[in-house]
This record gives sequence, C-alpha cells and structure tokens, in this order.
Amino acid sequence: MNTVNPCRIKPQPELEKPLVLYPIRAIRRKNIGEAILLSLFFRHGQTLAVTLPPNSPSDIKSYEGWKIFVRDRKLNLEFDNGEQRVKVPLLTVIGASNELPEEDELAALYDRFLCRYEVRPVSDEQFLALLSLSERDKGSERGKSPVLESSAQDKAEPEPALLLDLKDLDDIARQALDVSLPEEVLNLLQSLRNYLHSENILVSDRRWRKVVKLLQVSAYTNGQKSVSIWDCFLLQHCLWHVPHQKSIINNWYQSHLGIGSGFNEERLEKLVATWESTLAEEQSRKVHLKNRQGELLFTNRLGKQTSCKEELAPVERDGQVLYLAPPDNEDRTNNDQGYTLQELRDHFFDDYYQQCHIDGHWQHIDKYTLQPENCFNKLLKNNSLYEPARYSQTFIDKRVNDTQSLYKDLSQFAQALTKQSTSLSEVLTEHLWVTTDFIEQAQQSLTESMTSAKSLRARVEQVSSGFQQLPVEQPVVSSNTPSFASS
Repeated sequence: MNTVNPCRIKPQPELEKPLVLYPIRAIRRKNIGEAILLSLFFRHGQTLAVTLPPNSPSDIKSYEGWKIFVRDRKLNLEFDNGEQRVKVPLLTVIGASNELPEEDELAALYDRFLCRYEVRPVSDEQFLALLSLSERDKGSERGKSPVLESSAQDKAEPEPALLLDLKDLDDIARQALDVSLPEEVLNLLQSLRNYLHSENILVSDRRWRKVVKLLQVSAYTNGQKSVSIWDCFLLQHCLWHVPHQKSIINNWYQSHLGIGSGFNEERLEKLVATWESTLAEEQSRKVHLKNRQGELLFTNRLGKQTSCKEELAPVERDGQVLYLAPPDNEDRTNNDQGYTLQELRDHFFDDYYQQCHIDGHWQHIDKYTLQPENCFNKLLKNNSLYEPARYSQTFIDKRVNDTQSLYKDLSQFAQALTKQSTSLSEVLTEHLWVTTDFIEQAQQSLTESMTSAKSLRARVEQVSSGFQQLPVEQPVVSSNTPSFASS
C-alpha cells in the first residue's frame, strides 16, 4: 500500500488443521471433481474445505456421490464446512485476483477489502532484473511456498523488539478509538463524498466507517491525538472501485490540502462570487424619481420632466408632422397613418388657391394646419425617470463590515496556509504513512491555495470598496420642523 516496510507479526501457534477454503455452494457447474483433483497436489497437509451443500434436488445426488468418493479414498477434503460459525483468530485478509469482480454476488465481499493496490506489469527497465531472479525453495518448512530472492535489505529480519504481537495489535486498535476527528477532516470527508457522488463513484457507509478507523490508526501510530489532513493521504487506497479512479481521488485530495488550514476554496469562491453578484445588483438598482410632492416623474418626447404618465402628442412620420383629413371624411386618420402636409394638399386642397370647402366655408391650408383639432395626435406614454437607488448609511456600513470580516478570515487562512507550507517538509518526512514523493506534490498544492487566497482577498477588497461608494439616501426633512432666522 505504501513505501513503509510492512510490520511483522510475532509467530502465533498454527491452527490444528490448515484449511484451503473453497467458498462455493457445491452444485454441478462448480467443478467439484477438479477441486478434488487439485487437493491431491497439496504438499503440506492442507485440507480442502467445500463450504456449502447444494439446495437443488437435481444436484444433491451428484453431491452425495462425490462425498462417498472422497470418504472411500480417504482424501483430505471436507464438505459442508460453511454451515456453522467458527471463531477464527483472523488478523488480516489479503486477496489477489487477475480481474476485478463484476457480479453483484461478489460486491459485498469486495467491499470488505479496505485497502486496494494495483500491481502493474514489470517495466521495461526492470524486465531483465525480473529474469535474473532465482528461486529459493522453502518447501522444507511446513506451510511455506517457494519465493523469489530479493535484496539483502528485504531478506534482513527486523529485531525481535520491533515485532508486534497480538497484544500490541489489540492495544493499537483500542487506543486508536480515542483519536479525535477535527472539523477540518470531517469537512474534507464530507466534501470528498459529495465529489465522488458527482463522479458516480459510490462508497458504501460501511467503507466510510472503516476508513475512519484506518485514519485513527494512522494518527495514533504516528503519535497524534487527532486525525490530520495528512493522514487522509491513505484515502486514495481505500475508495476506488477500478484502478483509474485512484488518480481521480488523489488529485482531488491534493487540491484540497488547504482545508487543513480552514481554507475551503470551493466554499469561499462561491461566497465571494455571491458578494460580487450582490454588489452588482445593488449598484444597478434604479428607483422611480419623484418630485417634492411625491409624484412620480417622467420625461416626454421633448425631454422635459412631467408628472403625467402619458399625454397627447403630435404623430410624425420620417420627421414630418402628420394631420387629419377634413371633418367630412369618414376616416380622418387615413387608416391610422395620418397625412403629411404634401399628402393633405394633394388629396383635399385645390392646386391654385390651396383651399378646401369645410362646413360651408373655404379654408386655406395654412389656417387648417394651425388648428390643433386638425393635427394627428396620439396618447403616448412618457418615459419613466429613474435614478440610482440610495441606501441608508446603516445598510452600507453592514455591507462593508460583513465583507471586511470575510477579508480578515481570508487573511487568517493565508497565514495558516503559509505556516502549513513552512512546516510541510518536517511534518511529512516524519509521518509514518505518507510517502516522501508526496511532499513536492503537497507543496505545489499549498502554493496554489495561497495564490487563490490572495486572489480572493483582492476581490473581496474590491467588493467592500464598491459598497462604500453606494449612493447614500438623503435625510427626510419634515415639513413640521421649525426653522429659525437670526436677528
């Protein structure tokens, strides 16, 4: 799982009868005959144990035949070995497979293996070294298998005082339960769970509980009273289902090391963005302007202020004022298009005198166009008159205080990040469970977090300045307020 040499356990009394477990239900397609054949090649007195009998009538007859076959030949094989609970002094279960389980039936079993490690093929550089390894037969020792020779360092046995016995393991497990989980670690685990869910990497509740115990053991064996962010380095080995997910988890972890200093970049980014959005909204907010009488103000087509929401105004077309046809016409508006001066002259006034017979009298076009009732007017809405919203000084002060408080928090986070970065090499070099190649990665991550904290502080400072510059509302002077004149 990591570069730390594995702890060695003091030898314990072996079981009276070593078993090789075949954990299946003995139906015909499970190849009982081949398993019996395999048991003939056991060299150290192991007994093959088939766990469960079949439950199908069609398989029972074949199964009973195999039991008679084994009994008559006195083979080292037991049947029905999984129908009762047997207390086993189990310390560790290590499994190996050429492929990952895909069936639902094996999902629960796979979930029990907490730490996972992918063994990759030998690299091109080490291929000749692989070929040069020699085998050293330990078959003379009961229960041992042939192993490959390695370096002298690997062959060196640790001092007896460094070996752990069952009491040591029991003490570690018991004392680790008292190791506390600080808030920053809980926040990191919560954030990681949310992230994994978004990436469709689902981790069972059982596994999360086991992860916490592992982190507590990591902290305790490293001499800590509480779990640290650095203990969470082990998460990358516990939460993946397929190997490529390990890098996803590790990359997320490295980018969130600042949480150990209280710096949660995603949360702070959202908070700062919310303040920026609030400032922009309050800067752009407009209110309808009123006069001293409290009436809403508008601007008409001539750009003059008025308290009238709408008013009659001459209609124009292409910059020309429009007129109505003489009163004796059924549709004076020309289908709501009106008439220009030239159109009025062409349709209703004679060419020579420029006159039209109206109500028994001849009327010149100049006089006709001067009369307001002959102008084509429409009721037009005036434009509302707005001004930037003004805010009370109390409101502005609260906005400024809130953003300055956030600025102070960011400054404290930046200082904590700097401290965390300064002590990084010393802390990780001495950490029992963190690999040394992680130091450079962690340093880069903290540097990026410090840069982000600096950027967020600058943005908050700009937001606070923006709130300070919001327009202040004018005090309302009551009409009942007495005035005094100097004599």
